[in-house]
Amino acid sequence: MFHRSSTRHGPAGWERAYVPRCPSNSDSRRGPSPTVDVRDLAWEDFEGWVGLYYSRYEEVRTNPELGVYTFESKPTLGEEAELFGKVWKDVLAGDLVVSVGDEGGRIVGICSVYRAGRHREDRHAGILAIAVHPDWRGRGVGSRLIPHALKKCEGKFELVRLTVTEVNLPARALYRKCGFVESGRLPRAFKRNDAYFDDIVMWRPVGEPGRPTSSAAVGDGTMSEG
Repeated sequence: MFHRSSTRHGPAGWERAYVPRCPSNSDSRRGPSPTVDVRDLAWEDFEGWVGLYYSRYEEVRTNPELGVYTFESKPTLGEEAELFGKVWKDVLAGDLVVSVGDEGGRIVGICSVYRAGRHREDRHAGILAIAVHPDWRGRGVGSRLIPHALKKCEGKFELVRLTVTEVNLPARALYRKCGFVESGRLPRAFKRNDAYFDDIVMWRPVGEPGRPTSSAAVGDGTMSEG
């Protein structure tokens, strides 16, 4: 089963969910763009899939709080091609769903949910991650990708969970808007240079309109939506 962290980092952050924070003068002021088509991942999406992943290596240099994992050096195109083949195999097997945001043939966002495990005890759960290109953040792409992916989860998973860095308040607000609730905290789970950040665990059931409740919910303060 595909899991980026077992080989290298996920395409657009598949082992953790993130919508990086936008500066005050960024695209977050723009309205939603109707030009983005949200659809299933296609075999022909390899180039755009890799391009979106590669973009993080440059961005992390200027945004140290970007909640994504990176290697010491960027993986080769050949390594990416091998990984994409494994991704496609899991999609065909029903262990992975991938929704993409397509703007005129350019992949500007990816949302995936992969099966948590192959055991009888954990295969009912999916793990969500999402990434949106910096030029398209704050324009409603994430809020369209997540429902599309969750709809594809029906019949495959019973619940979906994710982790998000504690400082990423816009992302946490987006996930709450999509029905996720905070259910735990992983102390110092993420380290960048000499700084540590907690990860927040969130979850929701699949195919249920109501929001779940959690006796272990964390961070119940009001979140502003980006």
